[in-house]
Amino acid sequence: MSAESLRPYLDGSGRPSASLVTPIPPMRTGVATYAVRVLEYTRDAISWTVWYPPGGDPSSLPPDIQSFRLEPDTQVPAWPRIFMLGNSPECFEVAQALEGSGGTAVFHETVMHHMLRFGYLSAGRLDLYRRELLFEYGPCADSVEKLLSRRARSEIEYDRLLKKYPLTGRLLHSCSGAVCLNPAAASAISPRIPGSPVAVISHPLSPVPAPLPHVSRPACRYLVGMAGSGHPGRNADIFLKAVEQVRESAGDVRAVFVGGGWPDDIPEWAFCTGRLEEPEYQSWLRILDAAVDLRYPDCGETSGSLLELMRAGVCCVVSATGSFLHLPSDAVLRVPAPPSANACAAAIREILDNPGLREAMSPRASGWAAAQGSAERARAQWTALLAAVPSEAAERTVERFSLSAAWHEPPSGMVRRLGQGPVTWRFGQQARIDPPAPGLVAWVTAWGDGQISGRPLGRAPSVIPVEGGRLEMTGSGDITQVMWLPEGGLR
Repeated sequence: MSAESLRPYLDGSGRPSASLVTPIPPMRTGVATYAVRVLEYTRDAISWTVWYPPGGDPSSLPPDIQSFRLEPDTQVPAWPRIFMLGNSPECFEVAQALEGSGGTAVFHETVMHHMLRFGYLSAGRLDLYRRELLFEYGPCADSVEKLLSRRARSEIEYDRLLKKYPLTGRLLHSCSGAVCLNPAAASAISPRIPGSPVAVISHPLSPVPAPLPHVSRPACRYLVGMAGSGHPGRNADIFLKAVEQVRESAGDVRAVFVGGGWPDDIPEWAFCTGRLEEPEYQSWLRILDAAVDLRYPDCGETSGSLLELMRAGVCCVVSATGSFLHLPSDAVLRVPAPPSANACAAAIREILDNPGLREAMSPRASGWAAAQGSAERARAQWTALLAAVPSEAAERTVERFSLSAAWHEPPSGMVRRLGQGPVTWRFGQQARIDPPAPGLVAWVTAWGDGQISGRPLGRAPSVIPVEGGRLEMTGSGDITQVMWLPEGGLR
């Protein structure tokens, strides 16, 4: 791309400009930490403006970053827009902004159902939650809602049920492009947005503080840990059962959860540090003899805590699923998914009983994770990403309006049709849809036995252009989507 084509997006120093819509600290989601790392590593190459939800503190950002609080009616400017999305409640306002403004989304996870369900129901907007379900699951939406409303399940069972229904449809529909943090996530996202660019970008890690504070190692022969934030998908119960089995043969082995959010009802030989500041967190990682990360079912996430463990040279046992399948095979030990305590215990024993294995795995894991999480890698990848966005963003600034049968209420004279196939508006009499503004062309996806503005419909779905933008329906047929653009605006 030429410098001339980039010119509208360059600031006075020649850096490309972009808006970053994201949670920021002290919001506890890992997305906030990730965003700050990206800003720290790229602010010399990219002129960022940050839009953050309520609960964020702009003093947590680098001092030269301009920032604004994201309000419900905020219209994020039309230069390249990047939205950081994860499956935690702190990302709900970011998701709403993406659906309102459109742009490039960074999918930290490929499941968004927990976040959207919690956000809509907490706001008392069951109607909007149902619209999301209808958009994604069409005629099955009512069945999905009823299934999820039966709460006589454990937290782990409910978490797994939600993961069966990712609820990413409308978010993906709002994207001009997507960014994923690992190839497994990209392989799940790409088929959902055919024709749109999907990039894979690394997970930057913060520099290790120096000097690290001293942490007293608990009195035990071996210390085995899980690190990061606890949630049902981490399978802490399986980890504890595995360590219990290891204790039967290895004697004085203790388990530790390094971080917050873990279960309280744990055996006396296990303990939790609680949430730690970065220096203490890094110190705790470095006194572990082995670590375990048993995410299942996964959300397509990249585990920042696992990368931190690997960078620290800790030998890790992981579940063979999601992004973990793309880790170097000589840097981790994988156990089959779904993970079992027996398999995990056998892998832990292999690490603890085999000094040669530890000596081989540790430097391989450390070198690979350090390269993945380096500032140089982040700077190069984000600069390349922004260089690819402007021409696409320019297309998106063309004023457009759209209606979707799966999302909007049927116009007068039409009814919503649910059943086999896509959600549609069915017309069986004369009906009309007026354009939202003058001087537009309507592009209608329709089929049936009738006509739209004098244009006969085919038996199969097709896109019909209508000059002037007014749709006049006669006969009978189905419409799934209407988009209005200025003349010549469809590219």
